[in-house]
Amino acid sequence: MANAKPCGTENYDQNYGLGYQTGHDDFSPYARVNRLRSTFLETEFRVDIQRARLITEVYRKYPDLPAKLRTACALEHILKNVEIDIYEDELLEIAEFWQGKTVEDMVNAGLSEAEKAGSELGKKVYMTNLYHYGGIGHFVMDYETLLRIGYRGYLRRIEEKSRTLDRDDPNYEEKAQLYEAMTISVKAAMGYIERYGNLAEEKAEKEADQRRKAELAQIARNCRQIAGGPAATMWQALQLWYFATNITLIESNGHSVSYGRMDQWLYPYYKEDMERGRITKAFAQELLECAYVKTGNPSKLKDRVTMSVRNGRGWGGESLTVGGVDEEGRDVTNDLTFMLLEASVHTRMMNPWLCVRMHENTPYELKVKAIECIRAGYGHPKLFNDRAAIEAMQAKDMSLAEARRYAVVGCVEPDLPGMEYGFHDAAYVNLARILELSLNSGKCVDCGKSCPRYEICAGAGQRLGPDTGSLDGFQNMEDVLESFRQQLHYWTDQMEKGLNRIDRAHRERKPLPYASLFFHNCIEDGKELGEGGARYNFTGPQASGIGTCADSLSAISQLVFDEKQCTGAQLLQALKDNWEGHEILFFFILHFGKKCVK
Repeated sequence: MANAKPCGTENYDQNYGLGYQTGHDDFSPYARVNRLRSTFLETEFRVDIQRARLITEVYRKYPDLPAKLRTACALEHILKNVEIDIYEDELLEIAEFWQGKTVEDMVNAGLSEAEKAGSELGKKVYMTNLYHYGGIGHFVMDYETLLRIGYRGYLRRIEEKSRTLDRDDPNYEEKAQLYEAMTISVKAAMGYIERYGNLAEEKAEKEADQRRKAELAQIARNCRQIAGGPAATMWQALQLWYFATNITLIESNGHSVSYGRMDQWLYPYYKEDMERGRITKAFAQELLECAYVKTGNPSKLKDRVTMSVRNGRGWGGESLTVGGVDEEGRDVTNDLTFMLLEASVHTRMMNPWLCVRMHENTPYELKVKAIECIRAGYGHPKLFNDRAAIEAMQAKDMSLAEARRYAVVGCVEPDLPGMEYGFHDAAYVNLARILELSLNSGKCVDCGKSCPRYEICAGAGQRLGPDTGSLDGFQNMEDVLESFRQQLHYWTDQMEKGLNRIDRAHRERKPLPYASLFFHNCIEDGKELGEGGARYNFTGPQASGIGTCADSLSAISQLVFDEKQCTGAQLLQALKDNWEGHEILFFFILHFGKKCVK
């Protein structure tokens, strides 16, 4: 990738202030961007039931249609009939039908009592909320190929594979259904973009302001080009990226559908536009900032469980990655690397989540620019260590060249764009809760009749987890650790079973033929994402409470076995009493306990 004295539209060491400034809405030098941002912040969010109504119409009309085709037909129906608009300045019957038919219903119906006990349906030893209650996400589509070949390019690929499909293939029916579903989805996307082209044309004819009239006419031309063909300009590339991503969200309702390395896949279009004199750097910057504000417009209506741990405006988790190295290990910093940072600090939106890849040859100027943005206090960007991330990707059997292409999805997860179905954030396992059970014979320390699960667990003479011993009976620290290992093994096993059910439920009830278009090997092998169609497939649960667990183990070792400040029985009773009557012991732990995490 070209790297000739990259810079943004401002000095690399531009000072953006210290700490977030409230009541200030003109961060951007572009009046249009400030107006769009103000409109976004001042507009009250509302629930739009169009998608729910339209998808329900299809599922009610075609109850016996294969899942892939039904998903595609639903997407087609939505994109044909949903109300659309181009805003100023911009470049109960339903619920009843779905009772018992959702992914959640299918998962819950198959959970064993042990799996329910540990999940969010029980005592939250682990949580599987993102995919249990919502759509598939946490991936990066192959935007580079999409922009290069356009939707007609995907149609040609699908048609070629369909022609060569072997009827003797044992998976013939599944593959044929996928190719048909993909074809329906692609044509629906093309029609959706054409609708916007028609709308822009209509608005242009009625517009009195000549500048806005020209902009609308250009939007119409852009839509005509990208409805089926490849992007030819930076503006068209950004428009196609936005359409393609939003259609994925409409199909899946997934969380953290991220944007990949935008400074890399967008750069060829920016570079050619600049060399041909089609745009100025200032206009390119304005386009980026408009795109940033636009990413905040769609807002996910989250489920009740997800809302209990994360809420707020926006979709959430759409990371955008800049910087880093190419497949040969060379730094790839370019103009857009800086300009995307400037777009972030000028708009100060919650989305996208900006991520900067850092390595030993990262230019000094980029480091300063990133730190100046961080000093502004609006929470962006996040910094990622290339060496650590690339080594982690290689540990998943990716080649060095592939690993160097990683982008960030969601909060912090490295991902290979267009090749990896990582199932990131599949679940969260609570190590502190597992340690609690390992110290108390598989019971919660606050076990009592006030717990809604009391009759199921202790009241019935049972336990939440297996009886692996109690702190009052352990003879040494190895006994504690062995009890913890057994509880950890048991609960991760329950979590794994639950995740397998979730994976199966999505595959059987809500496959993703449209999103699968943008992942290598899905078209080639005739498999959608849920069937293992991507080149790399993983499941990514995370451990939480690591520091609490480590500090607790350290305290037990110190107090009970090393210094013998108390017995195991005394410490366990202090936990059950929530430290009431054990203040001296609590004070000692707080001030003199050896901690692993400080």
